[in-house]
Amino acid sequence: MADGGDDPAALARVAMTFTYFGEDYDQAVTLADRAVDLNPNSAEVLINSAWTHTFNCADPDKAIERFTRAMRLSPRDPDTGLAFSGLAFAHLIAHRDEEGLRWSQKALQEAPSITVAHRAQILALVRLNRTAEARETVRRMIAVDPGFTIATRMPPYRDLGFRQELHDALTALGLPQ
Repeated sequence: MADGGDDPAALARVAMTFTYFGEDYDQAVTLADRAVDLNPNSAEVLINSAWTHTFNCADPDKAIERFTRAMRLSPRDPDTGLAFSGLAFAHLIAHRDEEGLRWSQKALQEAPSITVAHRAQILALVRLNRTAEARETVRRMIAVDPGFTIATRMPPYRDLGFRQELHDALTALGLPQ
């Protein structure tokens, strides 16, 4: 795939795999961008590409543009909650905490059981010094995912400072390692 595949959906999934499991961010971004070049009108391709850019942390505005485009192309997509969660994290990476909180709230309205939306909301609330609300979000997250541990759910953000900040926020609120 990395050397010449031309299936945009497969390329976008491979990009996510390279990011999430291999932390090969540069190759992942190349594949994600190629997937979008091949099919810029696929919500699936755009969402996977946007997440790849979010985890890369270098260009959160590109991620935001791709999540937004995917939602316009497929407004009733079953992955809308994941797209909203991605928008939340992309805004948090860009230090737009209020926007990150707004998108995490929309994600939780759309898909209350996805923990990525809870994690985005927790970080936004911690940054905004709204600790009581962050603790309530932790309570709700544990209710939907009682087996949650930080180690099993820590995404591979390239920016180690951002990754550590998220880890510290979750740890400070008592989530298990």
